[in-house]
Amino acid sequence: MEKLRTFLIFISQVLIASLLSFVVASLMHSQTTLSGLIDVGAKLSLNDKLTTVYYDFIGLLPVYGSIIFAGMLIAMPIASVIKRKLQISNRLIHCLAGAMAIVTILIAMHPILNVTLIAGARGTGGMLMQSIAGAIGGLAYAFMHEHNQKTRQ
Repeated sequence: MEKLRTFLIFISQVLIASLLSFVVASLMHSQTTLSGLIDVGAKLSLNDKLTTVYYDFIGLLPVYGSIIFAGMLIAMPIASVIKRKLQISNRLIHCLAGAMAIVTILIAMHPILNVTLIAGARGTGGMLMQSIAGAIGGLAYAFMHEHNQKTRQ
């Protein structure tokens, strides 16, 4: 029973971290795309911007959200193993693992789809912003994991 409880806690922590990463990644994607439109002279109202953010969120959630979850599901346990072996800061290693999960996802999907999965990640700045979203999710996972460890003692 304890193993099931531990597994469910792990899944819920990864899910929350993934959702946080997705929300930040989606917002950054929208802002990058909107900025590009404004740079070429598009006049966008506040309503246009908010509508874009909403539809990007809804449109990206099923695929990008699921892929982020899968990436985090792989990255977080690997980071935990590395942390134990190398005695690295829990927060640092999970933050890096979250960022690398997003970068790996975006790089891996490009040759498969022959297109950048997230338009907001086409340039170096966009890729950096997406990796920051992953880092935020990884950091959230680290905080939840630390809290869980303290409450179990």
